[in-house]
Amino acid sequence: MNSEIKIIIIEDNENDAFLIHRELKKSGIEYAYVVVQTKAEFEKALKEFDADLILSDYSLPAFDAVSAFNIKQEIFPLLPFIIVSGIIGEENAVELIKIGVTDYVPKDNLITLSSKIKRALKDVSASQEKIIIDEKLRVQTAELIIANMELAVQIKEKEARTAELIKANKELKVAEENRDEYVCGLEAMMFLTSHKLRVPITNILGISEVLEQSLNAPEKLNKLVGFIKKSANILDDFTKELSVTMESLEKKVKDKIMETISE
Repeated sequence: MNSEIKIIIIEDNENDAFLIHRELKKSGIEYAYVVVQTKAEFEKALKEFDADLILSDYSLPAFDAVSAFNIKQEIFPLLPFIIVSGIIGEENAVELIKIGVTDYVPKDNLITLSSKIKRALKDVSASQEKIIIDEKLRVQTAELIIANMELAVQIKEKEARTAELIKANKELKVAEENRDEYVCGLEAMMFLTSHKLRVPITNILGISEVLEQSLNAPEKLNKLVGFIKKSANILDDFTKELSVTMESLEKKVKDKIMETISE
């Protein structure tokens, strides 16, 4: 081992404790240890000794391995727990390993103790690394989920903005079409005004001049009055035509606006 490990030894037999120490020395493991025999001593050692490993006899007068293991699990679930006993038997050892005990070493075969300690420490190191990696993955996954949610919100906002721009563009296009149609309507009215008003207005002006010169000729005056009535009727018809044109233009503009709103 490259550094000193700290071991809690649960053992009431001094000879057995000595044999464990001798085997650890032979293996070259550098270690510090504390020996406990009761529940109170064990709980104190767990809190104060900062152990890397627990070696426990199966049964003591005032304590036992199963109780020690359960206490350890509540506080330090990853701390390796190896039972070193001569009375447990292989069948009981297997059952204990199934509930989470790290390993079992018979007291009459302590030669395997060092290899099982090294393997247990290696396994716990791997477990700790896995926990760290899993936590990093959990954090990264949470960050990715948040990033995806933010991206989804951004996409939704962009889609809404795009829809607004499309609608605004459509409304602008309709407005441009309405403007063009309105301009065309104005041009039509200008044409009507220019061509249809010019003749009757010219007639009226001309007749008014003749009237000034023909006040003493009733027959000629009646003829001139007829021309005036005709010109007035032409102006009246034009006024009606102009009103119809304006109403039609206004209706088209309103209809296109309603189409845009309904879409």
